[in-house]
Amino acid sequence: MRHLTRRLFGKLFCCCHRKDSPNKFNLEICFNRIFPIVNFLMRRVLGRFLYIKVYCILAFVLFVSVAIVIPYESLYKPFWVMIPLCFFAVYIAGNLLFHFNKACRVGPGSPKKSDLLPRCFICNNHKPVNAHHCSICGICVLNMDHHCIWLNQCVGACNHRYFLQFIGFTALGCGTFVLAASNTFYYNYWKAFTTNKMFCDSDVLAKELPWFEFICGHGPSTLVSIIFAAYLLCLIVFVMIGGFFYWNLF
Repeated sequence: MRHLTRRLFGKLFCCCHRKDSPNKFNLEICFNRIFPIVNFLMRRVLGRFLYIKVYCILAFVLFVSVAIVIPYESLYKPFWVMIPLCFFAVYIAGNLLFHFNKACRVGPGSPKKSDLLPRCFICNNHKPVNAHHCSICGICVLNMDHHCIWLNQCVGACNHRYFLQFIGFTALGCGTFVLAASNTFYYNYWKAFTTNKMFCDSDVLAKELPWFEFICGHGPSTLVSIIFAAYLLCLIVFVMIGGFFYWNLF
């Protein structure tokens, strides 16, 4: 392993030396050699990892909402509140998934092939005033906002509306979770083990929920950790994404 690493990086950095002076580095050559590796890590490794991570986070929050929060909150909230809340949660989750997929799959938008000026010397194509070349995607993007590592592509003229709606529904969903799960968080984390109102203490939930034993079978400490992680995650995302959404609007 050491021999392979030495050969790989030794060859890389040897190519960075100037021909006229082997003891000096040519920064431009080094950049041209190293940048493809960084680009590969950003797009192929980190980009795909974060893309999958979004689905994992969403699946975790949905699991906590359906398996724990909704049954537990139904003990404290009336029926006429829980039914609209469940439909609203489905609406938010559906829109969040839809707009995230559209933001990932719809291209950001690039200039058409033309001989007009000014030109991008990298793409060798016309570069309008409102276009910017993304070094990670390797294309010029119209009305480029930024390169989003969570989408694994740029946010531009064609997919900006989907990105904006995605972060808007994300902030709305997390804010709804924080408010709706207030009793769940209070009795199962803040007042955990001090009262008999925890999720695992309910005889009603034990009779009605098929997954009750699966959740509480590992002990109440596991339940406390799950609720704390989900609530804190949604609270942080609501503050950060909500602020970012407000900044994009105004």
